[in-house]
Amino acid sequence: MVPVKISTGGISINAIQVWVLYDPRQAVVEEILINDSFCEKDLFLSKEIDNDRGKVFVACGLPSPGFNGGDGTGFELVFKPRSGGDLNLSFGPETKMLANDGKGTEALSLKINSVLNFLSGKFESSAPKEIIFRLASRSERSVF
Repeated sequence: MVPVKISTGGISINAIQVWVLYDPRQAVVEEILINDSFCEKDLFLSKEIDNDRGKVFVACGLPSPGFNGGDGTGFELVFKPRSGGDLNLSFGPETKMLANDGKGTEALSLKINSVLNFLSGKFESSAPKEIIFRLASRSERSVF
């Protein structure tokens, strides 16, 4: 499993829209898990897997006061390797995180991509396997 982690930077959020991109020749996504998500289970608006194009799309939310737990899990991806080697995971440009400010302010400032290593058709690595995006602080947002 590969968790998609969110770091709020101390700001409450109430919605995420996430595109995860990968090479579909190297792996497929078998499942999107939401058991440990900070989003409300009945507010997952979309959970789409496109293994032909190497894209996963998830959109979810939660009511006010939103999520302000520092670091949290948005969802987890279950991958099945098709070949050995490195699998690069990245966020698509449409990825968004919205502040719980009554205006839907875009609050995403940083996306940290990840690389998974598949050896002999199995996922093998002792390093943390996660991809992260982070909210901008109020002062960072004023700079953009």
